[in-house]
Amino acid sequence: MEYDIRIGLEVHCELNTKSKMFCSCKNSFGDSPNENCCPVCTGLPGALPSLNKEAVKKAIKTGLALNCQINNNTYLDRKNYFYPDLPKAYQISQFYEPICQNGYLEILDNDIIKKIRIKEIHFEEDAGKLIHDRYDDLTLIDYNRCGVPLIEIVTMPDIENINQAKEFLDGIKLLLKYIGVSECKMEQGMLRCDVNVSVMEKGSETLGNRLEMKNINSFSAAIKAIEYEAKRQIEELRKGNKIISQTRKWDSINEKSVLMRDKEESADYRFFKEPDIPFIEIDDKIISEIKREIPILPFERFLTYTKKYNLSKDDAMTLIRDKEKSDFFDKCVLINNNYKIISNKIINDFAKISPEEFCRVIDFVNEGRISNSSVGKIFQEMEKNNISASDALDNLGLNQINDENYIEEIIKTVLEENEKAVEDFKNGKKNAVGFLIGQCMIKSKGKLNPQILNSMIYKIIEKGE
Repeated sequence: MEYDIRIGLEVHCELNTKSKMFCSCKNSFGDSPNENCCPVCTGLPGALPSLNKEAVKKAIKTGLALNCQINNNTYLDRKNYFYPDLPKAYQISQFYEPICQNGYLEILDNDIIKKIRIKEIHFEEDAGKLIHDRYDDLTLIDYNRCGVPLIEIVTMPDIENINQAKEFLDGIKLLLKYIGVSECKMEQGMLRCDVNVSVMEKGSETLGNRLEMKNINSFSAAIKAIEYEAKRQIEELRKGNKIISQTRKWDSINEKSVLMRDKEESADYRFFKEPDIPFIEIDDKIISEIKREIPILPFERFLTYTKKYNLSKDDAMTLIRDKEKSDFFDKCVLINNNYKIISNKIINDFAKISPEEFCRVIDFVNEGRISNSSVGKIFQEMEKNNISASDALDNLGLNQINDENYIEEIIKTVLEENEKAVEDFKNGKKNAVGFLIGQCMIKSKGKLNPQILNSMIYKIIEKGE
């Protein structure tokens, strides 16, 4: 029997606010353990939380970028559970009225555009960090991360294969960085994900029981976890066993999933409205202001670059992954329509100069004033000395020689000095002409226009002049 898989993802993203979600403690990575703590984020009796307005704005911004409906009236809930890294024994989160709902992210799966639906985005506080010392057989707790603002992006089970999962994860990370809500440094725990995998008979519309794997801290691990879990479930079904809903942990060392507990349901967390924080009212005017801050997003840029500007997919993605370069490309193509040359030079020879001067150097290439290989040197000279393209060209003495009479004299001199190479070429050794062209460039200190040189040398040899 054949099977289909369905994947749902829950992406947890730390927001780059200056302070924590419900107190004024610093939101900072890498400080001394338990340095950024107060009675609120350590759950001391009588301490009252205060909502971080900037975190709410960043959640709204993410929702708008993911085509979500923003709820004008929302509130926070208590998610009750005990764990040593959660000193309050509850987490302030959202369950009943998440701030963002019903959105989507477009991805490209084998040249087909697919929408992955976003069920909701809610915000919550992060828990602390457990540090296990296996040598002294003890566990230490760092509460610096307690109360750091998070958003959780929850998809519908729309992802049908590994490639779609990879495209979604790469796309969501790039989008979050583009809109400036997070640095998404996975090595610092700023981006993590839970993976839900279910298997069903091919062609069935009924989802199988889902298995969830928690807190996977790299996308490569998430992909391996999906592959492993889908294969494990299919093998179980083929043996005639039933799949029981469970929460599992991904063991990245042994590359397998390990049972943690039976799958918990919402009732297990005894959600109820957070009594210490009032309802949140979000005005349409604020939503409109935040919407104006959103730049052109990565997937829209990808379609523009590949369809309008005819860039290769690889070049388009290389530009898009670096927002600074992508922004620069967008400015340059308004000035100059040599899209592929501009793209190539930004990818390989990017310099922090004005788009106008950058395009002037591209014009020099098209006009035959400089060789393509000289572009990087000119950019470096411009950036180093803060000068124009023309001044850099003069400083470096890289003006290309286009005078055909001068080029003809150089060619004839080289042919006279290298008669054996000329005879080799005439006898069928076609690569001999490369040697002769090289000698011409050496004699002219690399200043001959290579297109003109290449065209003329064949004609002169064939004429026997």
